Amino acid sequence: MTSSDLIGTHISIPGSPPGYGIVKYIGEIQGKTGVFVGIELLGNLAISRGKNSGSVNGIEYFNVRISGSGLFLPYDRVRAVNTILPERSEVNFSRISSPGSRTVSLSRVTPDSVTPDRKSSDMHVKYELEIASLKRIIQEKDKRLENFNIQRQEWRAAMDELVSVQQDGIEVFEAKIHELEAESNMYKQQVERLNSELALSGDAPKLHIQAQAKIVQLEKEIESLLSTKVNNVDINSSDLHKQVAELTRELESRPKVDNILNLQQELDELDSIYHQQLDEKDQQIKQLEQEITRLKLNPEQDTDSLPIYRAPVVVDPSSGKIDWCGLCERDGHSSINCPYENDDIF
Repeated sequence: MTSSDLIGTHISIPGSPPGYGIVKYIGEIQGKTGVFVGIELLGNLAISRGKNSGSVNGIEYFNVRISGSGLFLPYDRVRAVNTILPERSEVNFSRISSPGSRTVSLSRVTPDSVTPDRKSSDMHVKYELEIASLKRIIQEKDKRLENFNIQRQEWRAAMDELVSVQQDGIEVFEAKIHELEAESNMYKQQVERLNSELALSGDAPKLHIQAQAKIVQLEKEIESLLSTKVNNVDINSSDLHKQVAELTRELESRPKVDNILNLQQELDELDSIYHQQLDEKDQQIKQLEQEITRLKLNPEQDTDSLPIYRAPVVVDPSSGKIDWCGLCERDGHSSINCPYENDDIF
């Protein structure tokens, strides 16, 4: 098979973006090594990937209908995505006739030179290429669809898990709400009971005062009746004594004011103790916060380090020495005869 037999074949273009083109030349290219396929790109691919108009270094290998829609690719790379093409060893490729030639032998075939059998073969190859391309597209779509199904299952499992966690959280919150409502009802009952006791304790002094006033009034009436007689009838004080006895029993049956006052005093003492404890706790918290702030400001300070030793008595280095120099602080000579006195003078 010659390269002319493949001229006009529609092929898939490798690389991205994908597309199609028409084989216009198969053979050598001057200055390049290997066998190349000259392709006229079709559609949008002609604009995005077109490199030339069929010429390389001034040598024209094929013509294109749209300027700049030509592309040269290695034969093996083109055949990798177009398995319908024969092996390179099975094709007689076009060769450069001479180094200075401006044309290429067997490089072009005009439409008039193509026989009906050749046209039928080209159509057959074209359809097979299109079928192979469509199969690849279908396989890619099937693969993407499979990936989408897997992702959908993963998302569904994740949603189910989220719903389960949410349901568990709702149950926990409802249980906590019921618990808080029960505590609230209990506190309300305690408040009502305390209010009732407070009301009773508040009414007791008033009742005591009223009873005392009534007793005083009755005593005055008794004294008045005992001191006088009306219509020569002796005053019978037995009824008055009965009334006094009844009032006395009534007072004894009611809560004593002294007990109520003692109870109020105990409550006040407990409240004072409680506030005192709160103040102590607040003071401890403030001290701890100040300590934390201090430690943050001085992180390098080691609380376990020992303080610098300071001798209780200052030691005189010249003590007990006959010859001691105060200039260089050495012994063996006096300050007058110091040999080191003028070391730094030059």
